Amino acid sequence: MIKINIMKAISLLGFCLILSGGTIVGVFASDSQLQNFSVVFNIRNHEDKIIPAKIHFIGHTIPPIETGDNYHEVIMAQDTYRIYVYADGYTTWEQEIYVNSDLVLTIRLEKGSATLPPTRKALLVVDNNGAKGKKYYEEVLRSSYLSFDTRIGTADRNTLLKYPIVIWFFGSESENILDGHERRALTDYVGGGGNLIICGENIGKALKKTFFYDKVLGAKYRRNSAFFLLVVDSQDPTKVYEINGDDSIDTMFSPDVVKPANPSVKVLYDYKRLGGSAVLHNRYGKGSAAYIAFGLEAVSGSAERKAILTKIRYQFRRSTIENQSREDKFEGLHD
Repeated sequence: MIKINIMKAISLLGFCLILSGGTIVGVFASDSQLQNFSVVFNIRNHEDKIIPAKIHFIGHTIPPIETGDNYHEVIMAQDTYRIYVYADGYTTWEQEIYVNSDLVLTIRLEKGSATLPPTRKALLVVDNNGAKGKKYYEEVLRSSYLSFDTRIGTADRNTLLKYPIVIWFFGSESENILDGHERRALTDYVGGGGNLIICGENIGKALKKTFFYDKVLGAKYRRNSAFFLLVVDSQDPTKVYEINGDDSIDTMFSPDVVKPANPSVKVLYDYKRLGGSAVLHNRYGKGSAAYIAFGLEAVSGSAERKAILTKIRYQFRRSTIENQSREDKFEGLHD
């Protein structure tokens, strides 16, 4: 794989900076703080004729695109994108590109056999007492164009290492939250490059004295409270999300109130009015972990749940390991 800066790529790959006609596919912004740019895809064959092709954006929420017999324009946020372009009878084009300006991307495919892009799957681990919340996670994963496998109860280290993203949720469970073997497996998984999302209202209360909670999740437990029913985006106070409203599991009555364990931990969401952090993102080893201290299934509204997951995945993409089954090479400390 080759990573190219857009300015160098203009000369290396024959980019054309004259915008032409085509179809606007949609707006796919990863973060409200980032600028959006117009990227026009111009897919041609070795005879310089426009050909229909499929474009996949690996690890992003942009759905696959079929270009047809014309240009396709996509409005994309400033970010790094791993792109696969393939068509029947032609070799697959694959690059990792940093988008930081408007451009027309002219891609020429040579005759040959196409190879399909890899499937980027997530693993959804449903705690034994979290079955009622399962449908909310399945819905948000599907709406985010993220395929997934599901495990009920637990997952061992070897299973975890097969997935680039693991979502493990506990609902309102207050006992039997991650035994020592599970914490060691998750520590190895994140340390080796995995991306973990862990959700539940009593995780901090149960694990506050463990290495996993302090170092891997990067959290300090403050208290358990029944008064936090609104969360707000730490970077945009106009984005407020309700807990236990319509279209939610409506069973989160005492979420954990947390704070970062060290200055490098990023606060993604805070509780509104009474203060305290609600969602943290921490880098550990080669990977990272997002800790939702109230449970994603408790957020009111499918679009709102998707917005929170999208923001977390954006943080993951800054430090992610590409979706391949991997050997763990990180020797971490454990409880």
